[in-house]
Amino acid sequence: MKSFKVYTVIWALCFAVFSLAAFLIPLPTRFCGVFWVGYIFITVTFLLQLACSFFALKSNEPQKTVYNLPTFKASFTGLAAMLIAGGFAMIIPSFPMWLCILLCSAVLAATLIGVILTLVFSKTVGGIDKKVRTYSFVMRSLTADAEHIMASADEPEIKATAKKVYEAIRFSDVMSNSALEQLDTSIQRQFSAFEDAVSSKDTELSVALGEELLVLIDERNKRCRLLK
Repeated sequence: MKSFKVYTVIWALCFAVFSLAAFLIPLPTRFCGVFWVGYIFITVTFLLQLACSFFALKSNEPQKTVYNLPTFKASFTGLAAMLIAGGFAMIIPSFPMWLCILLCSAVLAATLIGVILTLVFSKTVGGIDKKVRTYSFVMRSLTADAEHIMASADEPEIKATAKKVYEAIRFSDVMSNSALEQLDTSIQRQFSAFEDAVSSKDTELSVALGEELLVLIDERNKRCRLLK
C-alpha cells in the first residue's frame, strides 16, 4: 500500500501538469468540441490507470505485486496511447469530431481489453501458485511426520518400512496439478492409516499399508513426469 501512496502523488502531479497544459496553452482548438472529447477521454484513461495501479500495488506481498504488474503495464501503455490520440485531437484544428471519438474509443477499448486479459492472467497464475504452495506445505508436513514415525518405530520391520516411506516422500515431486488431486487425497488418507497402524505397533498391518503407500507415491511421481 505504501508503494501505491507514493505512486498516487506521482499520478496527481502528472495529471495536474496535463490539465494545466491543456487549459493554459493557447491551443487553436481550445474549448472546442474536439478539445473536450480529447480531454475527457484522456481524463477517463488517467482514472482507469489509477484504479489499475491501486490493484497492482495495494498488496504488501512482493509475489502478488509481481503477478499484478502486467495489469499496471497494460493500463500505463493505454494511457500513453490515449495521450497521443487525444493530444492530436486537442491540438489539430481540422481534426474531425467523428474521427476523434472513433480513435479515442478504440484506444480506450483496447486498454480495457488489455487490462481484463492481464487480470485473468494474474488470477490464474496466482491460483496455480497458491495450489503449488499448499501442496508443497502438505508434502513437507508429511516428510516431517514420516521422519518422526521412522525415528519412533521400535519393530525392525516397521522401522524399515517407515524408512522407505520417509525416503519416498522426501524425494517425491512437489508438482501440483488438478489431475493429481484425487491421488494426493488418497496418499494423505493412506498415510494417516499407516501412521495409526505404526502407533498401535501392528507390524503386519503397518508393513502392508506402507507398501500400498509406496505404490501410491510411485504412481504419483510417474504421473508428474507425464504431465511435465
